[in-house]
Amino acid sequence: MSKTQKFWLYAALALFTTVVLSAILHFAADIDMGTAIGAAAAVVGLVLALIPTLLTARPEPLARLAVLAGPARGQTFLLRSKVQTIGRSDGSNHLLRGDELVSNPHARLEQIDGVWYITDLDSRNGVWIDGERIGTRFPVPADGEIRIGRSLVRLDEA
Repeated sequence: MSKTQKFWLYAALALFTTVVLSAILHFAADIDMGTAIGAAAAVVGLVLALIPTLLTARPEPLARLAVLAGPARGQTFLLRSKVQTIGRSDGSNHLLRGDELVSNPHARLEQIDGVWYITDLDSRNGVWIDGERIGTRFPVPADGEIRIGRSLVRLDEA
């Protein structure tokens, strides 16, 4: 759902809530309709004030990918979903631009049952963990260093 669609959905819900809350206050609490509408509008206004926060809220990162060496040295990527790709192309979640030894895409990181795994996506130069080339899905050890092309990265839990 787009942000515009979400906005209109929240606006429609706010209007509906104002009408229903006004009716409840008027009939159940024996408050005159003008005061009931004012009270309901105030409550709904507070909820509407939260809409920008709801629309821009991002999930907390699950982990961080720190680039220790290579052209992107010093960058840190926040992993916000359980499946991420690393590569040189725009189609990758985390780009290692400037490293001509990195493929498009190069590797996939995925979290399964709380454990992070890395898979080489048939890259030309492979994925190396602590100096050993890996093939298929391989668990990323705590504080393990991953070499992708000329880049050295480390996966840190958030």
